[in-house]
Amino acid sequence: MKETKTLDYKLVNEAFEREGWVMYHQFMAGNRYEKGNDIVTWYFGRFMLNGKSVSEEFICEMLHMDSRMIQVSGAVAPHSLFSNYGQAFLAGVRWADENPVNKQEQESEK
Repeated sequence: MKETKTLDYKLVNEAFEREGWVMYHQFMAGNRYEKGNDIVTWYFGRFMLNGKSVSEEFICEMLHMDSRMIQVSGAVAPHSLFSNYGQAFLAGVRWADENPVNKQEQESEK
């Protein structure tokens, strides 16, 4: 996956929460997420894990987010991607990706 540079604030917060991280808002310094001995800070779209700069791609992999989740989160806004509606929408999109119309038509012609 290529670097996105478009991670949505709400999506990232929900993904951290879903993965069991605790969020602390640091006034004038962004957010800090803690889980076990690990600390992720996020300020102006820049992530740091335990004091070392990491890419958005790394954060996406760490939070088990793929590029399709990021795209769909924008489409279902203002609903949460992790709500029942968001998950059903994402499941439909993934099914459509795996079963394109042209492929179905070709198989039915055989």
